[in-house]
Amino acid sequence: MPTCNDLVRLGQLIIDDGVGPDGDRVVSADYISNATEAPSTDLNAAYGLLWWLNHPGPAVTPEVATTGQGGAIDGPIVPVAPQDAVWALGFHSQILAFLPSHDAVAVRLGEKPPGSAELSVRPFSEHVLAVLDADGSAQP
Repeated sequence: MPTCNDLVRLGQLIIDDGVGPDGDRVVSADYISNATEAPSTDLNAAYGLLWWLNHPGPAVTPEVATTGQGGAIDGPIVPVAPQDAVWALGFHSQILAFLPSHDAVAVRLGEKPPGSAELSVRPFSEHVLAVLDADGSAQP
């Protein structure tokens, strides 16, 4: 199972366009661009190649895939987040979020929230952006 640090490194690798901390290319720039910068289908502006995107246009919310809830919207999926925001979603509300314009990566691991509470992309991202705003680093 990946650790929080593993996921932060993955997010930073994407932000750094596939170049690792030692300067070696680990993932092709073409893959990074194709997976995270444009929707993989005209039917869902919010979905790249296994990554959730914050693009405007017709979208299906990530909650449809993760919980069966939610539905179609006119995106972006997190209106207060920058358009370059990207997410990976995992079991039990695990989230990897990265905001390239802010050079920020945020991770949520752990058990599913108690009761019927779900931690979805939108409130998680809004909380991350509030923290960045509070310390002044949310300005690109």
